[in-house]
Amino acid sequence: MPIETDAMDVRIQDPLELSLPPVTQDWTLGFVREELKQALAYWKACCGDRKRPERADMNPAGMSQFLKHVALFEVRHLSPTTRAYRVRLAGTNVEQVFGSISGQRIDHVLPAAISARWQKCLDTVFEEDRPLRLTGRAGFEDKTWLVGEVLLAPLGDEARPISMIFGAFVWQQDAIHVATAGRE
Repeated sequence: MPIETDAMDVRIQDPLELSLPPVTQDWTLGFVREELKQALAYWKACCGDRKRPERADMNPAGMSQFLKHVALFEVRHLSPTTRAYRVRLAGTNVEQVFGSISGQRIDHVLPAAISARWQKCLDTVFEEDRPLRLTGRAGFEDKTWLVGEVLLAPLGDEARPISMIFGAFVWQQDAIHVATAGRE
């Protein structure tokens, strides 16, 4: 009997997007990396008895074990149905992959296909109002030798729409690249 999961490929059916490696959404939150387990536990602790924590509940001291992996995305409502996301903060490990993106809207700083993919993932978290695990290879600047695992989780007053999305990103070289680099 096949095992059911809440995972699905989130490639957009667009020629540019199809050129990127697939990304999988996983609602089971079965994180492998310890940093992401810690980030999810911290987010849950900040929730208390609420559906989601507010940005003010999150502080750098509480995230010290995984702070370099953190990104905060500010939600900007362009219309009732259209959102844009500005990177409010990107940790050093996030910027090692994407460059200096803090303070920038993702659609202004990332290539169109990658921006569309991130927009879709962030919109999914906004619409579902719950944390999400992503896995896949980096598509930015052909860094497909990097395998990533990502947490995206909503932030904001429960009486209002989500105002930010908390992210934690862990990237590592794939086993083939590590083995090849060891022979050089």
